[in-house]
Amino acid sequence: MASSTPADSLGFSLIGALALLGAAVLIGAGDSLLRPVVLKPDWSRNTSAAQPADADDLPGSPDTETPADTPDQSAAAEPAEGPYIGLETARALFDEGALFIDAREPAEFEHAHILGAINLTAQMVSSGKAAATIAELTEGFGYDYPIVIYCHGGDCDASDNLAKLLLPMGFSNLRIMQAGFDEWQAAGFEVE
Repeated sequence: MASSTPADSLGFSLIGALALLGAAVLIGAGDSLLRPVVLKPDWSRNTSAAQPADADDLPGSPDTETPADTPDQSAAAEPAEGPYIGLETARALFDEGALFIDAREPAEFEHAHILGAINLTAQMVSSGKAAATIAELTEGFGYDYPIVIYCHGGDCDASDNLAKLLLPMGFSNLRIMQAGFDEWQAAGFEVE
């Protein structure tokens, strides 16, 4: 009769532990596919798009002073939807000169995008590849210029992911167009 050595029992324990770890990884991956985690941006830093606390905080109310040399952008700064906007509000911001950022992949952007939009993805920002683009945005537009981020709409979270990275950098006037590029194009709005 062969006796088992401590090395044999250690090998069996190691194989069992690896099998258990592999099963846990497979279960976790399956759960992530069925219930993906979407991280929403912390909109508390998006001061220009936040809704006023009450009527006294509205621009032009008796207790609020608006400097004469500051342009009134109250219509663009506080749409009814807050940071998540619909197609019509996005169109109104487009007409007012807001900057549009396409958060889709570069190949999709190259195929077609909203007229005048720039392409910027969360991956570009997080990898540092967009440092020059971010510098151009801050120098050319500043941190409080109205920016509308879009992707495919619906279940696409590329816009949220990008906003989550831009908000801590100081960009304080971001909106996310809930309708996607295809809806913009289907409405007959400008694309290139």
